[in-house]
Amino acid sequence: MFESKKLTKDEIERFSRQLLIKEIGVEGQIKLRNSKVLVVGAGKNVLNINQTFFLMEKLGGLGSPVILYLAATGIGKLGIVDYDEVESSNLQRQVIHNQYTVGKSKSDSAKLAVESLTSFTNCISYNILLDTSNAMDLIKNYDVVVDCTDNVATRYLLNDSCVLNGKPLVSGSVSNCGDAGVLGAVTGVIGCLQALETVKLICGIGPSYFKKLLLFDALTGMLRVVKLRSKQPTCEICSEEPKLKCLIDYIQFCGGKGANDKAVDINVLDEKYKVDVSFYNGVRKGGLRHLLFDVREEVEFNICSLEDSLNIPLLKFKSNFNFFKKKFEEDSELTIYCICRRGNDSQIAVNFLKNEIGFKNVFDIQGGFLNWSKIIDNDFPIY
Repeated sequence: MFESKKLTKDEIERFSRQLLIKEIGVEGQIKLRNSKVLVVGAGKNVLNINQTFFLMEKLGGLGSPVILYLAATGIGKLGIVDYDEVESSNLQRQVIHNQYTVGKSKSDSAKLAVESLTSFTNCISYNILLDTSNAMDLIKNYDVVVDCTDNVATRYLLNDSCVLNGKPLVSGSVSNCGDAGVLGAVTGVIGCLQALETVKLICGIGPSYFKKLLLFDALTGMLRVVKLRSKQPTCEICSEEPKLKCLIDYIQFCGGKGANDKAVDINVLDEKYKVDVSFYNGVRKGGLRHLLFDVREEVEFNICSLEDSLNIPLLKFKSNFNFFKKKFEEDSELTIYCICRRGNDSQIAVNFLKNEIGFKNVFDIQGGFLNWSKIIDNDFPIY
C-alpha cells in the first residue's frame, strides 16, 4: 500500500483526466490511492479515513461496474467477497467476467479482471459466504462497504455489521434476475452510480444521496430521489440506546430466506400427484391422451416450450376458471399434466385444478424444464 503524499509520474499519467477535475485533484487522488472502503451504504465518517479499502459481496450485475470503475479510479485496495461460480447466463450483465472464466470462482474471476486492468490496485479475493461468523471481522478491516447483494438477509447483515463497526454503507439493488429478468445496462447504471457515490465520499466531495433513496425507471429513463425518514428513536440498531449489540440470525429474521439468489424449491403437493420427467416422456412417446398446461408467463413460453402444450400462466388461472370448468364437464377423467420452469408454480396449478375445478387425474411434472433439459433433452434451452 502506498504511503507517499505525492503522486508518481506513472500515477499522474494514468489518472491525469480525473486529476484535472478540481473537486478531485492531487489531494483527492491520494485519498483514492490510500483508501479502504467496504461497499454497502453511504455515511459521512468515511471522509476522515486515511486509507480506504473496498469489499464487494455477491459479485454480479451491480458489483461488476462498481469494481471495475473503482479499480480504474485508483483505489488502493479492493476486497471482493463472493461464494458463487461464474455461469454463462451471468455474462449478459456481469461484464467483469468472460466466457473463459465460466465455472471459475466469481471472486477470483473478478480479481483477474482487476489485475488485467490496473497494477495500481491491490485486489483481494474472498471466496466465502458472508455470514454472522465472519462479517464483523472482515468489515472492520475496511472503511467503506458497498452493498451489491441480492437478498434481504445479507442486506440486514451488512447494515448491522456496518453500524456496529462504525463503517459507512453504499447500497444498490435491482429485482432478482432469475425471477423478474433484467437488462444488463440497468445494473450497469445503478452500479456506476454506486461507484460514483463512493469516489465522492473518499475525495471529500460529499455524498449526493446521504439519507436519500434514488429510484431509476429504465423504461421511461426517469430518475427520482426520495428523502428518507430520520432515525427512529426506538430502532434496535441505530437509536441512541440500541438494544442490538451483536449480530443475529438474519435468515430466521427474514423468514428463512438465506443469502442465495437462486430460487428455492417448494413442496406444497401430495406426492401421489407428482410424476418425474422420465415418466412424462413415456406418456408423450406412447401417444397417451392428455393435456399439458405450461403455466409459465407468456414471455417465457415464447423462449422455449414443448410441442402441443397449452400456455396458461399461473397468474391467469382464476380468470380462466370457466375454461377449466368446461374442460371438466367435457371429460372429468381427463389426464392433465402441469409444467413450469423448475416445478414450483406447477404444483400450485395442480392444487388449483384439483381443489377448485375437481380434476382427479392432474399431475405436476417434478423439476419442470430444468429437469427436462438435464435428463430428457439436453438440447432444450435453460434460461
